[in-house]
Amino acid sequence: MLSSATVWFDLIGSLSLIFVLSMTYGHIQRLFLSQYYAEFLMGLAFGGVAWVQMNMPLEPVEGLIFDLRNVPLALCAAFLGWRASLICFLIAEGTRFQIGGIGLPSAILAMLIVWCVAACWAKVTRSYSNRKLHHVFVLSVLVSAHLNAAWILPADARDWFLTNASFPFVILNAISITLGGYLLNAEQKRIAKRDGLRRQLCMIQIMGLGRSQRLSVK
Repeated sequence: MLSSATVWFDLIGSLSLIFVLSMTYGHIQRLFLSQYYAEFLMGLAFGGVAWVQMNMPLEPVEGLIFDLRNVPLALCAAFLGWRASLICFLIAEGTRFQIGGIGLPSAILAMLIVWCVAACWAKVTRSYSNRKLHHVFVLSVLVSAHLNAAWILPADARDWFLTNASFPFVILNAISITLGGYLLNAEQKRIAKRDGLRRQLCMIQIMGLGRSQRLSVK
């Protein structure tokens, strides 16, 4: 049951990993001085969180598991680019195929919905000069569209999910994706500000060098 204290502790533990990873994104990029490697490592890390989620699931019916694997996938697709989201998706998809069960088709469909919705959100908001908290909250609401994948479950599993799990998952998505997205967005703002200052410093140095050369010629 979703009311089980153990289930909630497991969910909170996994979400804590996501929040920590979100806060360290900027440090990872500075460490490797490469957005490419940072996205690659973050994809592996978020995929690892999805793996952990699926190995500590709620399983009301044998073969039907519920977890928050879609949270790291949504954050990757929305903030970390196609490389990170692809890596995260492949890890999550491979793990879910390995687990199998009656919920497998629904789970794969849900992950595809999350990936597409988050990627579309990223494309639409990429032109925004400053993403706000309410933009990230809209993402969390849109991502909950993955719950519609429950309609292809067998009747008894679908009824259980719609009755007991759908609303808690909407709340968990709203909290976890909004907070995780806010942290990632803040890190990306810091990176953009740092890169802007670096470019300005380079321009100042180039202009200063050119001026000194002109003076020396005179």
